[in-house]
Amino acid sequence: TLAGPEASRILAAVTGLDSGALAKSKDAHTIRLNVTGNAKSRLAVNGLAEGANLKLALAGSIEPEAREPALTGDLTVTTSDGGRLAALLPGLSRIALATTPIAGAARVVIGPNRTEFHDISAKVGASMVAGALRSEAAGTATRIDGNLKVSTLRVAHLLAPLLLQRSEAASQAAAILSGQSVIWPDEQLDLAVLDTVSGGVRLDIDRLDLGAGAELANAVLNLALAKDRFELRTLDGRGLGGTWTGAMKLERQPAGTALSGLLRLTNGTIGSLVRDATDKATATGQASGLLTFAGRGLSAQRKQFGGHNELPGVS
Repeated sequence: TLAGPEASRILAAVTGLDSGALAKSKDAHTIRLNVTGNAKSRLAVNGLAEGANLKLALAGSIEPEAREPALTGDLTVTTSDGGRLAALLPGLSRIALATTPIAGAARVVIGPNRTEFHDISAKVGASMVAGALRSEAAGTATRIDGNLKVSTLRVAHLLAPLLLQRSEAASQAAAILSGQSVIWPDEQLDLAVLDTVSGGVRLDIDRLDLGAGAELANAVLNLALAKDRFELRTLDGRGLGGTWTGAMKLERQPAGTALSGLLRLTNGTIGSLVRDATDKATATGQASGLLTFAGRGLSAQRKQFGGHNELPGVS
C-alpha cells in the first residue's frame, strides 16, 4: 500500500494516466497493489487506486517476457467529477465533463505507448456509453481512434475541446443575457488541442441535442482530427420527419478559424416546422433543402458567412 506523491507517479505509470496532471493534483492518492505468479511466464495483477472523488480498480495479468508486454484486464471506474478523470487522460483534458458523474467498466490493454479500451460500458452523467477506444502516443502527440455508441449527446459538449474554456454556468448566463437560443456555443474557437491530438472516431447517437429545441435521432457522426483541422466527415440522422445528411470542416488559419460545410434535409415534413402555440401543425406537405456555408472568425457564432440555400423540394 502506497500513499502520497509516489503513489500518484505509480498510478500514472500503471494506468497510462497523465503523470503531469497527477503531479499538479492537490488530491492524495492511495494505491493497493497485489502481484502474484512467475515473472518469466505470467503475473496476476490486482490493484486499487483511490483519491478524492475518484476510484479505479483493475484485475488483470501481464506476461513480462512477451514480445510486446502489455497489462490486460478488467477496469472499473467511479467518480463524481468526470473533469478530474478527463484531466488525467492524455488528449482528453478539455472534454466538458466537470462535475459529471461517471461509473463504468471496460476491458483494457496497457502497453508501451498505447492504451486500449474494449467493451466499454459506462454511465456518463445521464447518458449511456458503449464501444471501444484506442490511444497511442508518438512523442508528445497522441492518436485516438474508436467507435462509441452514446444514448444522448449535446453539440456543446462535442465541440468543447475546440473552444476556449469557461464554466458551463457562465456559458448559460451569456446565452440568457443575449436572448439567444442557438446551436453554436459562443466561446472563442481554439484548435490548440490539434497540436497534440489526432485520429478518427465514429459516434452512433440515439439522441443528438443540437440546442435551440432541435435534435436528431439515430445520428451517426464520423469525426477526424489532424494538424490544424477538425472534420465532421459525415453526418446522418433523423429529424423534422425527414433524413439529415451533412459535413463540416474547421481549419486553423493565421487570421482565425475557417468554417465550411453543408447540411441537407430530405423528405422532411412542413408540419414539423410550422406549429401554433398549442404545438399543432398549421401546414402540411413535404420539404427538402440544402444549406451550404463558409466563413471565418473567432467563434462559430461570430463568423462572416457566405452561403447558398436551396429549397427545391417544398410541396
